[in-house]
Amino acid sequence: MRPHAEPMKTSTNGLVLGALSISMLLAACEGSVDPAGGGGQGVVGGEGQGGEALGGQAPLGGSDGGNDVGGAGFGGAAQGGGDVGGRGEGGASSEECALMEQVTVSRPTLVDAGGDLIWSPGEDATFSVMLTNEASSDNFNYPGVIAESAIDGITAGNNTLFGIVAGESTEVMVTVGADDGVETGTVVDLVFTVTTLSEGCGALDSVGLSVTLQ
Repeated sequence: MRPHAEPMKTSTNGLVLGALSISMLLAACEGSVDPAGGGGQGVVGGEGQGGEALGGQAPLGGSDGGNDVGGAGFGGAAQGGGDVGGRGEGGASSEECALMEQVTVSRPTLVDAGGDLIWSPGEDATFSVMLTNEASSDNFNYPGVIAESAIDGITAGNNTLFGIVAGESTEVMVTVGADDGVETGTVVDLVFTVTTLSEGCGALDSVGLSVTLQ
């Protein structure tokens, strides 16, 4: 008898699965051949590093970098706006100026000029004035007085106080010089004006005095 031989059975499913496994393996190899190139959608080369993570709206190129550097942090209103421009550099506030406008100067008097109360060319003359704080608040904005003249050869003098208590008056001394070149008989028109170390308050109170050089 001839031996019975059964025909070989081929599994179609097995062939399909094998083909799929081989193509998946090839695809994985192709995606990882160039780790740094970012060719397709592989592990490194796709959108993970070459796409929006670095070049888009994330930490370096997008809104974070814009707001932190170019927005209100440095270039906008937070630092470049009101903080610098509020009082105007070195200027006085409206409250300080309102207090200074209530400081008056009066009673200018020649108190010394070479020891004889006669102001002559080449001598310094000392004058006293009264500064009065007519406000209901103390004034510690460094009120003072300056004495000056439009005549050539007369050197202005000034004096500054720490403050004046509300409603009080204080005597302030100011020294003014006359050069040798100023002629005897010249009438020196002096103007005594209230001053403050805080600039920007405008015109403050003043009083005049005329003295003839002898």
